[in-house]
This record gives sequence, C-alpha cells and structure tokens, in this order.
Amino acid sequence: MSGLLSEHPAEGVYFQSHIRITLQINKDILELVSLLRQVAARCAGWH
Repeated sequence: MSGLLSEHPAEGVYFQSHIRITLQINKDILELVSLLRQVAARCAGWH
C-alpha cells in the first residue's frame, strides 16, 4: 500500500487541496446565504 502512495504523491496532494478548496467554497456559500437572509429580513421589515 505504501508503494502505491509513493508512486503517486501528486494525486494525494491534489486530493487534499481539492478537499480544502471545496470546504472553503462551502463556507463562502454559507456566509453568502446568511448575508442574503439578513438583507431579505430587512427588506421584509421595511415593507
């Protein structure tokens, strides 16, 4: 098993960075959604 990993180190690094990027995007989307909810709540309060 360690032989397979040493043959393809780039794939492991790519996979780790892909997970990191995906998590970061999910976090950004959640922040954006919460921001939109705040704006929508304010707009609803104005009318």
